[in-house]
Amino acid sequence: MKIHLIIFLLHISIFGFCQASRKLSAQENVLSKITEIENHLKGKSSINIKLPNEIVCLTGIVPKKVDGTYVGIVYWPTLEDVELWRKWVKEHNGKFSYARKQVKHPDLEKINVEYEKGKFRSNYCK
Repeated sequence: MKIHLIIFLLHISIFGFCQASRKLSAQENVLSKITEIENHLKGKSSINIKLPNEIVCLTGIVPKKVDGTYVGIVYWPTLEDVELWRKWVKEHNGKFSYARKQVKHPDLEKINVEYEKGKFRSNYCK
């Protein structure tokens, strides 16, 4: 009976390790958000309108169409903007990381990028 318990616990710990190791890297996370925006623009899905703000803060590339409302700034990205963001991310390959200290925002995981030597930017707009 003890052997069955040990095998069961070993199986659960291996399964948990595999699940934990599947977490996206910071760069993959950014690319997945860009893909979400692209799919939304192509009519394949619906996303939170705030999502482009994270990409704008991280890349510094602002879509041409921007509206200011009482809620804040709303970006209207195009497929051209999506391609610019994707190109920017690929140019900075390997320079993305998750912040050790997270922001106090439940839906946002802070990602940092070293866009120039010694200069960092994050997806969190201040």
